[in-house]
Amino acid sequence: MWAAVAAVAGLNLALALSSSARWISPIVALAALLAGITFLLCPRNNAPPAENDHAASPVTPPGGWAPERAADDTDFDEDLELTVWVGKDADGDHVLERRLTRPHHAIEGRTLTLISPYVESHARATPVAPHLTVDTGAVTAHWQSGTTPGRGIVLFDTPAREVPLRWNMSYRIPGGLWNPLRSIGFDVLRYDVRNFPIGRFSVRFVVDRSAHDIFVRERSGRGTISESARDAEGNVIRVWTSHPAAPVEYEWDLSIEWNDNRPDGPAWR
Repeated sequence: MWAAVAAVAGLNLALALSSSARWISPIVALAALLAGITFLLCPRNNAPPAENDHAASPVTPPGGWAPERAADDTDFDEDLELTVWVGKDADGDHVLERRLTRPHHAIEGRTLTLISPYVESHARATPVAPHLTVDTGAVTAHWQSGTTPGRGIVLFDTPAREVPLRWNMSYRIPGGLWNPLRSIGFDVLRYDVRNFPIGRFSVRFVVDRSAHDIFVRERSGRGTISESARDAEGNVIRVWTSHPAAPVEYEWDLSIEWNDNRPDGPAWR
C-alpha cells in the first residue's frame, strides 16, 4: 500500500514540476511520469501462494479431526512388515501389512496408500476395502476411503496411546496385482515410507508353488534378501529386510521362473 502511495506522490510531483517549473525539460517530466505508471503496473509478490493443485484432498471424519495430525514425525515411530502373495492367477494376489506402532502421544488414525499394480493404472480406480484387525483388545479400527483411489484413513475408535500397538491390514486388488509376473515373468513393487518414521522394514514375497523361483533386487541396493525357501504348502518365499530402514521410496525388480514356462531369467540374476 505505501509503495502505491509513494508512486502516486511521484506522479503528482512530476506533473507539478512540468507545469510550474519551466526550466525542467518536458522529457524529464515525461520520464518520471512513465516510471511511476510502470511501478504501479508491476505485479506484486505479496499475494498468498496458490494451493498445490496436485495435493490429495484431506478426508476429515466427523468431529473435525484432520489426518495430518497423524503424519507428524513426532506422533509415533513404526516397524512395518509387508507380505505380498503372487498367485497362480489374479484371484490369488493379496497383501498383508503388519505394523507395530509406538505412539509418542495419543494418535487417532493413520493416512495410508494401499499397494497397487505398477502398471495397468486403471486398476487404481477400483475401490478396495481393507480388512483391519488390532491385537490390542482395547483398540479397534476401521478404514475410511479418501477421494483418491487406493488412499484412505485408518481410524482408531479408541486413540492409541503410550503402549505399542500391533495391527494388521489385509486386502486384495480386483483384477490382480501381479499380472505382468504371470504373463512375461517381470514386474516391479513400489512402496513409499517417506511420510512416517520407520524402524524395521521387511517385505515377504510369497509365490504360488507353480513357480520354480523368484528373484528380487531393490534398485538402490538397500537391505538384504534371503535365499529362496518353500513353506509347508510348497510356495516359494524370499524375504527382504532393512533395519533401520531409510525413509525413501523403495522399488524392487521382480522376476519369476515358472515351472510350466521357465524363462532364461534376467541379466542381473
